Amino acid sequence: MHKLLFSVFACFLSISVFSQSRLIRGEFYWDTDPGFGQGLALADLDSLQSIDSTLLINVVDLSPGNHVLYVRFKDDENNWSQSYAQNVMIAPENYNPGEEPKDVRKLEYYWDNGTPAQLSVNGVTDYEFTNEIPTNELGSGNHLLNYRVKDAYGFWSVWQSKSVFIDAEAPGINIAKIEYFIGSDPGLDMATSVSFTPVSSADVSAGFEALTAGLPQGQNIITIRAKDAEGNWSAFYRASFDNDDSYTLNAGTISPASFCAGAGISVPFTKTGEFDPDKNKFKLQLSDASGNNFTDLSTTVNGNNLQANLPEIINEGNGYKVRVVSTLPYMKSVSSTTLTIKTEPTGFMSGSQTITFGSSTTIYVNISGSLPATAVVAGQTYTINSTPHPINVSPTVTTHYPITSINNGCGTGSIVGGPVVITVPCPINITHGTGTLPSNIYQASNTIVSQKKAINTDLSYTAGKSIILSAGFEASGSKVFRAQIGSCF
Repeated sequence: MHKLLFSVFACFLSISVFSQSRLIRGEFYWDTDPGFGQGLALADLDSLQSIDSTLLINVVDLSPGNHVLYVRFKDDENNWSQSYAQNVMIAPENYNPGEEPKDVRKLEYYWDNGTPAQLSVNGVTDYEFTNEIPTNELGSGNHLLNYRVKDAYGFWSVWQSKSVFIDAEAPGINIAKIEYFIGSDPGLDMATSVSFTPVSSADVSAGFEALTAGLPQGQNIITIRAKDAEGNWSAFYRASFDNDDSYTLNAGTISPASFCAGAGISVPFTKTGEFDPDKNKFKLQLSDASGNNFTDLSTTVNGNNLQANLPEIINEGNGYKVRVVSTLPYMKSVSSTTLTIKTEPTGFMSGSQTITFGSSTTIYVNISGSLPATAVVAGQTYTINSTPHPINVSPTVTTHYPITSINNGCGTGSIVGGPVVITVPCPINITHGTGTLPSNIYQASNTIVSQKKAINTDLSYTAGKSIILSAGFEASGSKVFRAQIGSCF
């Protein structure tokens, strides 16, 4: 049930010059006048000359939105006062006054005395947004822009107005500088500069956070102005704001400073002032990899720490920033720690080719994601510090080199594609002179002749017609030597 609590003070003066009347009836009504004496009666006034009372009025039958409450009184000579009006906004059932303001959904505006037009706004949460409003049909001179916004509850704000000067004949001259100051004017070109985009245009956008450290307590005024490429300065834009230095909010250092995507993060913070736990929320915001464009993280408060999980899907980088934000009063503090965020790796092999028997070649491990990482290729483990990572190979037969696992400390990565294949055509004859052989496989379509020593190595000979082990050949140790007549594979 909707209810409204309001306070009324009424002082009724007699229409007679010589006497002062007493109040005998008071009544109220919503929006439309039902006629004298037909409104809802207030409490018995008992011939009072004034009333100061607090009343609880049932508003369950009113629809959500803006309404006008009227109150009037009748004296003992049956004269009615004028109706006293009060604007009242009735909230919907799901409205929670303790939560943050709902998203802005629509902007309604009109120029001068024109017809209102509406623009859709996509989910702006902090009531700070930029919209382009057409001025094509306006002539040169001063015009009045009237505007209001509607939130997700369907509530419209009050109308606001802004005076705008239109010079329809002037060519577009690029903006060269935007600056602001708080308090006293330091002089043209002496205030704090503001960056804007695009840098060479007559129509630019600028967003900045004004420096408020050291400002006096109470109301302050910020002034903004712009200069064009011909050195002409615009008129001032001024806005007032309250500075309450009894509130402070500071984000502490974060340790460690390197995280995997999706990992939990804890940020210490300190504060002074009485933050209302029913109306204020503390939250963490994460920047992009360049330290700009902060977005909210789902945050929980744990004592003097704010905790959240980093996004599962995020670009790797080493320039991330985190800031602590309070919603009432609205304050923010960026931690001095710069974060590195790593992502799970994805790997694939490249370098498939055909080589001649006895040649060497290079294959490559390619990794996207954070480095360093370890990769297992054809049973061998490699540390990957840069990509692509080269591996030199000297196969004696056609060989497959698959990547079977990859890891960079943020979990086991994914593998794309199949193995590299190095094709080695089978030679007709192979002759091994004296010396030792490493573990390997050799095959020839005709004959293999060997004087090599195979000591503690796995050695395999396959020939189509004959294998001749000449004087000096030796196979010993705990490994396997295999010789067979057969076709190349």
